[in-house]
Amino acid sequence: MGLEVVAVADGGSLTVGAALARNTLKILLPWQAGHVTAIAAMWGGFEDGDPVAYTSSIVVYVLITAYAVMCLRGSGRGPHDLLAGSVVRPVGAPATPSPPR
Repeated sequence: MGLEVVAVADGGSLTVGAALARNTLKILLPWQAGHVTAIAAMWGGFEDGDPVAYTSSIVVYVLITAYAVMCLRGSGRGPHDLLAGSVVRPVGAPATPSPPR
């Protein structure tokens, strides 16, 4: 596809910490919260008033809302890119993100 993830500040590679934070917010947190919610629901957590079921469900809806808002911003940078200070761009393109509309 010819895409790369770079730091907004200098257009270079992300630090290990920034890459870890980006992938945690993009992949690990939604995956884990979704699975905890599904398993808690399957085992009757909502009927029993289990706080883990309700908390994980709230996290899922907050993440869905955050990603929806970021899609509407127009810059194409999700919460994970804002946290890591990164941008996805075609290989060789400038690192500066497009201004929000």
